[in-house]
Amino acid sequence: MHFHIYVNDKLGQELDILAKITGKKRNKIVSEAIEEWVKSRRKKSWPKEIADFQGISSIPSSFSFEQSRSELIQPKDNIF
Repeated sequence: MHFHIYVNDKLGQELDILAKITGKKRNKIVSEAIEEWVKSRRKKSWPKEIADFQGISSIPSSFSFEQSRSELIQPKDNIF
C-alpha cells in the first residue's frame, strides 16, 4: 500500500541521517516504525492456556484466596 505523509523539517532531517547511518531507505524505516507502533497497540489477550484454565481440581471451589490472607503476618515497620 502506498500513501504520503508529512513530517516536519527537523524530523525529516533526522530520518535522512538515520537512513544514511543504517543503510536503509527512509520508506523502510517509516514502515518499520509504523509496524512497531501498530503491534504495540493491538488488543492484548491472555495466552490460550491461561484463558482456558479451569482451576485445580484438588482445591475446593469454596476456597477463598482473600480469606487466607488473614493468616499473613503484618510487617513490623512501614517500608515506605
